[in-house]
Amino acid sequence: MAAHVKCGAFMIFIFIILLFAIDQITKYLTVAKLTESESIAVIDGILNFSRVHNTGGPWSMFDNFSIVFIALTFAIFAAEIYYFRKYPLNHVVSKIAAALINGGALGNLADRIFRGYVVDMIDLRFIDYPVFNFADCCIVVGCILMCIYVIFIYKDPKKYDVKKEFNDGKNNSDLQ
Repeated sequence: MAAHVKCGAFMIFIFIILLFAIDQITKYLTVAKLTESESIAVIDGILNFSRVHNTGGPWSMFDNFSIVFIALTFAIFAAEIYYFRKYPLNHVVSKIAAALINGGALGNLADRIFRGYVVDMIDLRFIDYPVFNFADCCIVVGCILMCIYVIFIYKDPKKYDVKKEFNDGKNNSDLQ
């Protein structure tokens, strides 16, 4: 018997604000402690904190397109509001995934609006990978969780006899 966790809109909102705050605090500390392009080793050869200003998109692609990414982020938020009003997320995994994605997007959006660039600082030295930040981590983990939800948890009510499968009085929260 699976335990169903209640995860209401207020809790999701608080979670998004918490993720946003953690992201902004890490960026504030990076800007306060490091000059642009400065790097300090945390674990030699593995992890550095490096201050990088990203005026583009993911992996610094599309340099100097901040205004495009600002507009795109607002368009995605508007589409989400429309879509989730019509098809609400009813499963805790999908809600957490959406919160992670939105908290990360909000953190990077704030940077683009108020700084004109996104502050990146997590620099993995053991692989050839672009410098990234906490918001990027939230977005990636949220996307992975959403894929797990869609592939393994979500049940399309059109494909299943909902009355037959869920007529036992149990919580139907995994339908969407």
